[in-house]
Amino acid sequence: MISETARGAIVFRKKDMSVEYLLLKYRRYGQNHWDFVKGAPEGKESLEETVKREVGEETGILKVIICEGFIEKRSYNYEKNNGTKVKKDVTLLLTKVGRDEKIKLSEEHSHYKWASIEECKKILEFKDQKEILEKANKFIISS
Repeated sequence: MISETARGAIVFRKKDMSVEYLLLKYRRYGQNHWDFVKGAPEGKESLEETVKREVGEETGILKVIICEGFIEKRSYNYEKNNGTKVKKDVTLLLTKVGRDEKIKLSEEHSHYKWASIEECKKILEFKDQKEILEKANKFIISS
């Protein structure tokens, strides 16, 4: 088994009196699942630099506000198309974007969706994704 590290973001926007979260549908490694923005760090990038770059590359959004005080980690195993088994460690920050930002998806995604926390919990497949989203939502409400 090989190890991979990724950094990512739970991207949200406030719309009227509600909060919406951005989910991306990945189409890598033969999988077709919804997740948060994430990717590998390049060179000696800091966590924040990687997160801002990945949000820009994957969504086209360049104006990102990182919410200080929120950081979560998730780890999972998956298998690539060639049979290689991978343990992936992902560090996630919470990022706020403007309510009218336009999305321009990268080639690694097929769809995007802005959704309420209730919708997200129905769409997301994995328990740890839902738990981290709950923590992010509580953080936003208490801020």
